Amino acid sequence: MKRTGLSKPKIKLRKCEVCGEDYVKQRMGQRCHVQCAYKLVIQDRKKQQSKDARKAKAEFNKRQRSWWLSAKNKGSTAYWLHKYVRERDRLNRIICISCDGAKPDNQFHAGHYRSVGAAPELRLEPSNIFRQCSQCNTKKSGNQAEFRIRLVKLIGLEAVEEIEGPHLPKKWTLEELEELRDHWKAEYQKLT
Repeated sequence: MKRTGLSKPKIKLRKCEVCGEDYVKQRMGQRCHVQCAYKLVIQDRKKQQSKDARKAKAEFNKRQRSWWLSAKNKGSTAYWLHKYVRERDRLNRIICISCDGAKPDNQFHAGHYRSVGAAPELRLEPSNIFRQCSQCNTKKSGNQAEFRIRLVKLIGLEAVEEIEGPHLPKKWTLEELEELRDHWKAEYQKLT
């Protein structure tokens, strides 16, 4: 049998991503004419920069919103609401909503009946927050059984069931958080 020779491979033309003209692929990963490569690099950089900017803005907004919702940050919405709740309950002679063992000179927290993890939409709802000793709030995870019994006595079964019921998710804007902060700060200052 006589060998006729090797056949030439068929050349496959591709479309350039930049100018749209046909070209022959010469390297692995090549997406355009060699002449258009610089333009493609610039386009890719701009896309990546825009993507990074959107991601950074989303991270910034998330950090900002979380700053306003954290009670540890002086001046945040949660800080002033918790300060108001502790003062409100101190004036109403509630030493600890969950126990009788707390002494007036103990450290007190603003304890949530429905935790922030279970019901984030109630995190800034004053009917869900009451003065609680640090022992009950941290070491006894809110002492929920006693909390509920005393809460029913304090605000009534219907109000407690309202708190326990379903709620629509809530996502505050920064402007709403600032307004709420100013409101709770003014309410706290009225009490003192």
